[in-house]
Amino acid sequence: MKRLVNLLLWMKSKKGSSSDVNIHTAYENRNDVHDDRIKRVREYVLTDSRERGNHGIDHWDRVYANGQLLVSRKVKSLVVGLFAYLHDFCRENDGVDLQHGPRAAEFIDTVRDSLLKDVGDEDIRLLKEACRLHTVADRTGNPTIDACFDADRLDLGRVGIIPDPERMATKKGKEIAKALYVGN
Repeated sequence: MKRLVNLLLWMKSKKGSSSDVNIHTAYENRNDVHDDRIKRVREYVLTDSRERGNHGIDHWDRVYANGQLLVSRKVKSLVVGLFAYLHDFCRENDGVDLQHGPRAAEFIDTVRDSLLKDVGDEDIRLLKEACRLHTVADRTGNPTIDACFDADRLDLGRVGIIPDPERMATKKGKEIAKALYVGN
């Protein structure tokens, strides 16, 4: 709760800045996905009954909400939203699984013509690259992929890791990490 209060205070101080995201709404309604394509993917991943621990739907909903904070004119919100629900979907365990990102990218190919049939080729390319690299790269220079990375990293607190603002890939991610974890 302290982190959310700090973030709300930070967002209030940034009122009128380039951020047009209402943080309170994003966190309170994180399950309220408006894009039907993202909603369809969220519903699909919920049908999988594997125990996911720290890498399940609660994490994915927070990654979605974090991603919405990071969306800008240069960041494709669809890709960030799809990433939230697919990046950890192919984990084999809740511990170290360095190949889960590449497996997620391969999984995307298997549902390209069904679950993701109305997602454009460029968005699929970005989504696969973000999934493939999210555990092995700090940043790519692509605003959309980097926003995906930060959306995930901003939820590291769930496993007791304080995100390092200097390891965030986006300027907004750095600012949020600093605001969230001041004094912790």
